[in-house]
Amino acid sequence: MNDAPLPSQHGSPLRLVVPGWYGTAQVKRLRDITVLDAPFTGFQQSVAYLEATDRLDSGEELPPGDREDLLDRVRDFERAAQQRVEELRTRLSRAEEFAATLAQRLTSSPRL
Repeated sequence: MNDAPLPSQHGSPLRLVVPGWYGTAQVKRLRDITVLDAPFTGFQQSVAYLEATDRLDSGEELPPGDREDLLDRVRDFERAAQQRVEELRTRLSRAEEFAATLAQRLTSSPRL
């Protein structure tokens, strides 16, 4: 930090800077980092999605470029949400197959 070693209270041994995000009180210590191939659709991202759609639907005059940025955010979120829906459908299908197999085995096996 300022050409000096990074002290512990400022994130040593590693400090992660993510453009567009701030971490004043949210993250003090990381346990792990997960790399994703699609935007994350957590609570805060959902709130940001709703704020973006509210601004787009409000009819307010937006500064140049803001409308396109908001639309990009909404599209990214919708793509990520659709991908998550497909993943959950696959998991549900597998769970239903497992439950059916288990039920069949339980009803066809002799009782002890």
